[in-house]
Amino acid sequence: MRTHIVAISAEDIAGDHETVFERVRAAYGEGTMPRCLNLITGPSRSGDIEQTILLGAHGPKDVHVVVVG
Repeated sequence: MRTHIVAISAEDIAGDHETVFERVRAAYGEGTMPRCLNLITGPSRSGDIEQTILLGAHGPKDVHVVVVG
């Protein structure tokens, strides 16, 4: 997949990891976390041995975020 499109509510955006983990704990209950928690920050980058940067090497090349509200 070359393009990843995300729609997110403005109130769900957090400024730091600690806030995200607090919200996940509140949603699942004290002492319980999901087995997997993915934090997607943007397209992957990779450089080969010749220092050539390649976008989207291990995921989408483009990420578009639509903030609602």
